[in-house]
Amino acid sequence: MTNTARDQILAKLRRGVNNPELLTDRSRKLVSAAPAPFEPAELVARWRAELEALTGIVHGPLPGSDALAQLVELAGQFEPKSVIAWDNADLPLPGVSERLQAAGITVEKIDDSARDPATRQRLEKVPVGVTGAIAGLADTGSIIVDTGPGRPRMASLLPPVHIALLPVAQLYPDLAAWMALRGGNLLANVANLTIISGPSRTADIELNLVLGVHGPRHVHVILLE
Repeated sequence: MTNTARDQILAKLRRGVNNPELLTDRSRKLVSAAPAPFEPAELVARWRAELEALTGIVHGPLPGSDALAQLVELAGQFEPKSVIAWDNADLPLPGVSERLQAAGITVEKIDDSARDPATRQRLEKVPVGVTGAIAGLADTGSIIVDTGPGRPRMASLLPPVHIALLPVAQLYPDLAAWMALRGGNLLANVANLTIISGPSRTADIELNLVLGVHGPRHVHVILLE
């Protein structure tokens, strides 16, 4: 690129940044239109179909006791029998840690010691991560996971199997509906939000699809009644 062309591009950027209309846009608050009414059963069916099309696995909707039993069954299928889990207070299902431990499954908690090399090596061998989810998006089969203290991001990224707990009441038609009803107020108060659409996947130049390269190879979502 010649200096002249570069100077022209930079001049356009400077004019754009100083554009009073853009400055007005920056100060304008985001206003979302209210979503159209939707039926819970339709949301569950659409969301399930979209996630299963992405090779995600849906369990439920289930009442609390059955959801706990389903979680223990899933986590107990893998060796070693251990999970990286969010704190109980941050999961939408009471008694998760106690039920897993009673079944002989070790519950790993993430704190500052996770930076220690020996601890990291141990955590890398944990096969299952257990998290909550604050929303499900029916149009894409996605879940939204917020992380922070007690809700380590590692739980949904490091283990090859991710199990998410999602209340049916937190299903929305799409991202716009979630933003209008809840997300707009939540964004300012969380450090990180991740929209997860099925297992991690990537493809090479020949379009050969590979699962689990940059995250979990298997995603299970337990719907809570």
